[in-house]
Amino acid sequence: MKNLLPHFIVENYVQGILEGSFEAATVLVDISGFTGMTESLMIRGDDRAEVLSSILNNLFTAIVGTIYQRGGFISTFAGDAFTAIFTSAYLHHALFCADKIRHIFQTQGIQKTRFGTFTLEARIGLSFGSVEWGIVGKRERGYFFRGPAIERCVLAERECASGEIVLDARIVDRMPDWFDFRTEECVSGFHRLVNLTLPDSELPDLPRRPRLTTEIASQFLPDSIVNFNQQGEFRNAVSVFISFHGIESKSELDAFVSILIDHCIQFSGYFNKIDYGDKGAVVLVVFGAPISFENNAERALDFILAVKNDVENSPLLSKMTLRSGITYGKVFAGIIGGQERCEYTIIGDIVNQAARFMMAAQDGQIWVTRRINRYVHEQYHLKYLGEFFFKGKTKAVDAYRLIKSRDQRRPFFEGRMIGRQSEFEQLLTFSKPLFQDQFAGIIYIYGEAGMGKSRLAFELIQQLMNLQEIKWFVCPA
Repeated sequence: MKNLLPHFIVENYVQGILEGSFEAATVLVDISGFTGMTESLMIRGDDRAEVLSSILNNLFTAIVGTIYQRGGFISTFAGDAFTAIFTSAYLHHALFCADKIRHIFQTQGIQKTRFGTFTLEARIGLSFGSVEWGIVGKRERGYFFRGPAIERCVLAERECASGEIVLDARIVDRMPDWFDFRTEECVSGFHRLVNLTLPDSELPDLPRRPRLTTEIASQFLPDSIVNFNQQGEFRNAVSVFISFHGIESKSELDAFVSILIDHCIQFSGYFNKIDYGDKGAVVLVVFGAPISFENNAERALDFILAVKNDVENSPLLSKMTLRSGITYGKVFAGIIGGQERCEYTIIGDIVNQAARFMMAAQDGQIWVTRRINRYVHEQYHLKYLGEFFFKGKTKAVDAYRLIKSRDQRRPFFEGRMIGRQSEFEQLLTFSKPLFQDQFAGIIYIYGEAGMGKSRLAFELIQQLMNLQEIKWFVCPA
């Protein structure tokens, strides 16, 4: 099966080791042009998803292959960025790998398609230091990597221009004397790579990596991800970014992740990742991909309110604060990565906007978009916050703050139902024995998400209640 988890996590989980730390070199690769290409192809039609999948697969196959050949592994993908980790035994290979990745973008960064030409560039930051890791959660597992080495490679990447490699002084000082490279200081404590010389043939001897099995993958991922074997696609989804702080110990993090995963299962969301990166400690949860429902937005809002309530009422998490940004819209959803390591995720401007909302929100606040407000304002109390300008946006963006769910929700559907008359007549005919004190049986309404199943059932309820007083039980699962 696909390597949807870092082999480092798999190997330790199999041995029953759930936490630890080590010295390592870290490499953060941030790709510019990624989201713009996705949005451009998305606007032109759903059939362009195949083109985007092909570009991503070709590019990441080369990048991921280079990292794993040199003894590293990818800890996290984060939209248009990812972090690779090299244990101290492969320290100099981290720098060589960064240079090879830069070369990949120099040779493959201009992508010519029948729908236009797109330019992709990379900024690469490196550091060295301590990395802490852990496996958390109970019903399903999550994992994290954090520590000074990851924090410092983020700072190094921030000093990069497109196409540049910047090294933290900590990794420069640790390079062996025989390693031939030259840098120049760009700001205090950080150095820009000028030149690197190392034979291509110098590949390390690597130990055999553990094989990811379905049984192990199912401990960390829902079945819909474990068994996912489709190409990428454009689809509507809800992106929920959560920033949290005030907890440090693994036991606290374990309690928080357990709350997240329990409610992901309850509301059918996808717990994508814990990431310690340029935005601090964040979590990404997705609703609508790979499994979609007609009420993805409501599920997402009920999820975040339930999480917020459980955190506020947990004695173990009394010092914890969180804030969240939630957006809804079309994204690219699918597998990105290479043979050695990949991940199911979503990419698009609405994902980035959720992160921007999260960062703009105050502690304890949940920000949502105008589109979500339009869909759910009758079921939830929301407060209009005004227009805000964000990086990468030429126009101001409306923001709303989610306050709480309304106690009495109004009927979800209004107006006259259009179409489905034949199916509606079948339902009415099937229900007639009820009014003769007879058991009618069971009828099953099925169809793809968004086809109008809930509306059809709602119309049936209204019609039957007009005929006679009845009791109607709704049991969502």
